[in-house]
Amino acid sequence: MEEKNEEIKEIKVEDIKGSDIKMKKTTLWQIVCGIMAVLLVVSVGTYGFRGSSGATGPVLSAQDAADKAITYINTNLLEAGTTAKVKSIEDSGNLYNVKLDIGGREYDSYITKDGKLLFPSSVNLEVKAEPQQQAQPQEPPKNMQKSDKPKVELFVMSHCPFGTQAEKGILPVVDLLGDKIDFNIRFVNYAMHGEKEVYEELNQYCIETEQTDKYLPYLKCFLEAGDGESCLAKAGIDKSKLETCTESADKKFKITEKDIIWAMTKKSRAA
Repeated sequence: MEEKNEEIKEIKVEDIKGSDIKMKKTTLWQIVCGIMAVLLVVSVGTYGFRGSSGATGPVLSAQDAADKAITYINTNLLEAGTTAKVKSIEDSGNLYNVKLDIGGREYDSYITKDGKLLFPSSVNLEVKAEPQQQAQPQEPPKNMQKSDKPKVELFVMSHCPFGTQAEKGILPVVDLLGDKIDFNIRFVNYAMHGEKEVYEELNQYCIETEQTDKYLPYLKCFLEAGDGESCLAKAGIDKSKLETCTESADKKFKITEKDIIWAMTKKSRAA
């Protein structure tokens, strides 16, 4: 048993910070994040469990272990304005089961009793898994049209940690290529980070559409500060024009009427 555990490689946060879209081993609290469909990630490692607690060091109380986990998550994994809270803690034998509330959504996580390793999810080995269907091989697209100015679109949610990381990664490329590409930020048709996300996406849509030359400066500011209001002023956005556009876009696309959006935002308000 000791040898098998030693064969398993440890995955550290440092190994995955550069890629928010593809994770080689595991992801933290998987929620749909547009086409990136990835959520928060923490270190998941394995080792030869020793003792009934599964800990290699002094055993912490359930509260101390949960406090350590929540401090790490809020400090290292979440964007400004988003906070994880502990809903409940249970002793599940070798591990502490910590139920977390993040943005109005509940997640089950586990932490070793020495407070050294946090597991974002678990697999119940007593339950038979559904067999996975093999993906059918796809044929390469035929008659693909070439363009002197390729169209590049990035689909995100405005407050998705992985979406914002993708934006930070692609903006230097956009600056480098300039008008050699037709670049646009697109938003998926659901919101998972509360009411603030819906209105931030409306703002960004209208800035990109009607005040195009100010969009990238605004976006860079927003990604850095996380404060849309101050970034509107810093980027010189015409607020009157912006308000007219967001009201019109909301009516046109019926954004605040979509059940899928308000199912998320109402839950966030109630939390």
